[in-house]
Amino acid sequence: MRVLESYGIDAEKDIKRERLGVAESAGALRTGRSTPLPGMAGCPPPPSWIWRLRRGQIKVLSNAENLDFLTKKYGPVYFKTLIPKAIYPGHGSGRGRRGVANLLISHEKMDTALGYNITKVLLERQPELVACP
Repeated sequence: MRVLESYGIDAEKDIKRERLGVAESAGALRTGRSTPLPGMAGCPPPPSWIWRLRRGQIKVLSNAENLDFLTKKYGPVYFKTLIPKAIYPGHGSGRGRRGVANLLISHEKMDTALGYNITKVLLERQPELVACP
């Protein structure tokens, strides 16, 4: 909703929303029943439903231009990043994008040893978690 708002689109007035799962969303886009399909995905890999769409049905757009709006309104949780061109073959050079970090938050009563082990794995496996081809 924030990204739509940053482009001046009111999600309550300007669009017809449907609650579809990923497979239904991809099917609606593929058949032309629904357009567009905004989404957020990690890197790598792109979600499997992207690869089921025929080339030409998806277009990776830059959305870095709305970064100022988002950071002014919601704080510095958004940042400029780049999607390497190998992630979405056939879409030219790397695309400038705005990114948002994920947070890991636990309940105050979470077992300390479990929290330590989760953090340890995340730090030790960081190269694998952040690698993009």
